[in-house]
Amino acid sequence: MIEIDRLTRRFGARTAVDGLTLRVAPGEVYGFLGANGAGKTTTMRMMLGILASDAGTIRVCGRLVRRGDRDGRMLVGAVGEVQHFYPEMTCQAYLKFFADLFDVPQPVQRVAEVLADVGLADRARDRAVDLSKGLQQKLGLARALLHDPPVLLLDEPVSGLDPHGIREVRELICRERDKGRLVFFSSHVLAEVAQVADRVGIMNRGRLVYENTVAGALAGHGTLEAAFVAVTGGNVRQAELVA
Repeated sequence: MIEIDRLTRRFGARTAVDGLTLRVAPGEVYGFLGANGAGKTTTMRMMLGILASDAGTIRVCGRLVRRGDRDGRMLVGAVGEVQHFYPEMTCQAYLKFFADLFDVPQPVQRVAEVLADVGLADRARDRAVDLSKGLQQKLGLARALLHDPPVLLLDEPVSGLDPHGIREVRELICRERDKGRLVFFSSHVLAEVAQVADRVGIMNRGRLVYENTVAGALAGHGTLEAAFVAVTGGNVRQAELVA
């Protein structure tokens, strides 16, 4: 469902993504790991058609991803690490706005469904900007699910969430996988990756330096933290990557 071949992106003299090739199947949860600056977010922006690549190709559900391709974005629901909201809009109005943009059938009903799915049904009339960071992250997840895309791209989906919220996001990811949806997510929280991902890929300086099933990674290294250190040859800062 995701096919990336020799993907490369440069910013001046710096190569942010260097010849990346990977495949992710329907119904799979793929954990995309790496320290800050490893190339994870740049890769995901190219997958969304926000950034153009310098070389290589990306296909989502067989469709070649090109920069600015609106129809291609209908195949993907995305949540960035930082959420942006319109100050005057309630959660309900915010989702209704995006439902109209994506031509979602029965938008009022669908908005109510996704708010319930992410545990925000009782906050529907609250302004989005007044929510805590964790609740804003949940609202971003609701927006990503609105148009029922086959692929979810999540950049740090548990960022800012308390333990209860992390568990809810974990359960949501597992539910979406069980529906056959592909979930591709980046994370610094290795314990969360181990609990929900089927496979893990580790990026270092723009390259995919390690890929394995989570079970295989744990069997070979004991913990994902040990796998990360082994393949990157560096130290893991506890503030960034914790097992």
